[in-house]
Amino acid sequence: MDINTLEESLELMSEQALSRFAKRCFCLSLYNESGGEELGIDVHIALDMVYAECTRRGIERLYDAACESVNAHPEVCSAA
Repeated sequence: MDINTLEESLELMSEQALSRFAKRCFCLSLYNESGGEELGIDVHIALDMVYAECTRRGIERLYDAACESVNAHPEVCSAA
């Protein structure tokens, strides 16, 4: 996936889908040695883009909540 495709996809996501995607990215960033190869884009860039989309929508708390959720319950990463 390229950056433009991801940006367009993020814009179309519901808040719930955006939260799930953010959690997936946090899992890949924190607990997966491949670091997001399955996304086809650097996971840290994807997280930056998720944050930018949350900021654009005025829901920065969604990003923070996704990070806190993964940190508090890392077992969700093994299910992802």
